[in-house]
Amino acid sequence: MHKLKILKTKDYRYLMNGSAKDIKKVIFGSISLHSNDEESHASEYAGGKCILDIPSMTYVKIEEVDQWEDAAVIFQIDELHWADGTVDEIIHCHETKGFGGKKLIEIQREIYDQTV
Repeated sequence: MHKLKILKTKDYRYLMNGSAKDIKKVIFGSISLHSNDEESHASEYAGGKCILDIPSMTYVKIEEVDQWEDAAVIFQIDELHWADGTVDEIIHCHETKGFGGKKLIEIQREIYDQTV
């Protein structure tokens, strides 16, 4: 099990690596789903975001939460390169509001655009 989750707070979303393995590289994206009484609409997939070197039991800020956000946001891991050389593809990450009892450390990482 990959044990990756998206933590949503009032102001930010974080990618949590709650696994026992370090991540060498993760490429991910998101899509927003809007719905009302009359229709549903999905935004275009915004992929190609990349973060390098995420140690085990850490979390990293991936975006600011839009305070006017009225849609469900779904995150997808397109490629997950573990430090041990294994690679996983197409993982859907669920949003959570807590760490599930784990003690995780926040780290700072640059987010790169892999689409250019």
